[in-house]
Amino acid sequence: MTTTVNIHEAKTHLSRLLERVRAGQRVIVWLTDDEERLGPGTRKLRAPDGLGGLLEAQGLRPLPLTSEHARAVEQFPELAGHDPFNRILVAQARSEGLTFLTADRRLLSLGYDWIDDATK
Repeated sequence: MTTTVNIHEAKTHLSRLLERVRAGQRVIVWLTDDEERLGPGTRKLRAPDGLGGLLEAQGLRPLPLTSEHARAVEQFPELAGHDPFNRILVAQARSEGLTFLTADRRLLSLGYDWIDDATK
């Protein structure tokens, strides 16, 4: 079974979604056309119509959340209490060998060479 949610739903129901992943289900998080709040509620982002198709045309693909990603969160005890959605994204990037771009100073201060400053 695959569950698809937007960013707001993922942040709101992260614990429940992680339980689904641990049970072997796929969870896909997409940015929807709905307006989403980013950060501490100071910025808004509206996705263009057809964003999924535009991303796929550029060779990008959705990265499902797996049980491996959920378990990898435990590799970052220094992030306990940090935004749970950022924690799962960091764990997912680490598990997949991806570079993680962020402007989050706490994540950048971890010193991992695969976490890069998105503002530069």
